[in-house]
Amino acid sequence: MVAIAVVQGAQYRLANHYLDKLRTIRGALRLGNDNITFALNLFDKEWSQIKHWLAWCSQRASDDPQAARITLSYLSSATDILEMRLTPQERAQMMETGLQIARHFGDQPAEINMLNALAAAQLDLQLLDQAEEYLQQSLALAQQFQHESDIAHALGRIALVEMNRHNLDQAYDYLQQSLVRFQSLDDQHSIGNTLNNLSILERDRGNLPAARDLGGQSLAIRQRMGNFLGVAHSYYTLGVTAEAQGDLAAARDYLERSVSTYRTANLKQRLSNALNALGNVIDLQGDHDGARVNYEEALALLRELGDQVATANVLGNLSFIASANEDYVTAERYLQDALVLFKATNQRVGLVFSFANLIPICLKLGQIEKAKIALHEGLEMSISMPRGPFQSTMIVGAVQLWTHQGDFEPAVEWASVVLNHPAALHENRTDVEKLRPQWEAAREPAQIEAALERGKSLEAANVITDILKQL
Repeated sequence: MVAIAVVQGAQYRLANHYLDKLRTIRGALRLGNDNITFALNLFDKEWSQIKHWLAWCSQRASDDPQAARITLSYLSSATDILEMRLTPQERAQMMETGLQIARHFGDQPAEINMLNALAAAQLDLQLLDQAEEYLQQSLALAQQFQHESDIAHALGRIALVEMNRHNLDQAYDYLQQSLVRFQSLDDQHSIGNTLNNLSILERDRGNLPAARDLGGQSLAIRQRMGNFLGVAHSYYTLGVTAEAQGDLAAARDYLERSVSTYRTANLKQRLSNALNALGNVIDLQGDHDGARVNYEEALALLRELGDQVATANVLGNLSFIASANEDYVTAERYLQDALVLFKATNQRVGLVFSFANLIPICLKLGQIEKAKIALHEGLEMSISMPRGPFQSTMIVGAVQLWTHQGDFEPAVEWASVVLNHPAALHENRTDVEKLRPQWEAAREPAQIEAALERGKSLEAANVITDILKQL
């Protein structure tokens, strides 16, 4: 018995030793600057031992309060670094174990931490209902114990759920509530994060100047704190916004900075997203081969990570490259594969853009009925998404189809709706302008200008209703 106690004592000392390593990593991450690189390198070096002693403690946690305490300390200390290094599935499995232990021993602060970490993993997996359920439980506990920081974090994460559902007004309210609390706590790190999320929200609303301003505010805070990973996140957000504004030079600069940081830090999920966004900008600049290289690297990373939604996004972009090379059969295949993944994950935004992108490809292949089906499905879906560029994006598809069929008058009127829509993307306007030579070949300039003028008085929602009737 004495020998067993001695061995077990040595094991607990080792478990605590690697817990101290995790705490060092967490502290270094929060210090910023070169400390972040130190933290990432230390974690990569020690992960096998950290993982071993976490598993050793968690296996004993149900019957051993000391093992339970160490397990919960491991998981609470590792939340940030695990988001950078593990897949959402791996994190969810670990945090589910932690949640059971926290509830078994009545440790409410640890329970809140586990619920928040589980919600973050479910968000990454696009399991929005599960994420919201965990966050509502976390919020109720935080309110019960009047933990202002935990309340603010829960509200901010609930906002992300609503953003993913495209309930942007609700998301905005949650983010504002969260921001006010973080400001009262002078939590600069969380203020920077929240401003970045507000920037993304305003971009999704189509309010691009506000999005750019909020992204700049977030960037300034993160730069002041020396948080170079946060700076990279802000560069990514600003890059996507600049692309939507048509400011491709700025977009490329932001995104190349983001890619460089993520590659150095070996953040595969972030790197894949940034590569995909950078590919979009390079493609818009006319370098299709350069874009394809970025997309293919992103696709390989995402398949390794098992991220269906992001994989579908990259497949859609590879479809653009195939289409640019006039390989429309391959382009359609990529889009059909993307649609399967978007449908499996109930991603309305991805579905709308995929249907819109499928229309001109089907027209090139002479598949008129397929184009009509894609237009009908995309328009029906966009009706419930009045904010943002979704309705204007689908109206572009109608303009393309009607132009292809030689029905120019309504096509030009609807094109005017796109050109004057406040939330239309730069590429929406570019796509309809590309059709102008076909209109000019069939109609007098005065007729075109008159149709464009008439279109200025039309509402997008009414136009969609009219198109659906005609389909």
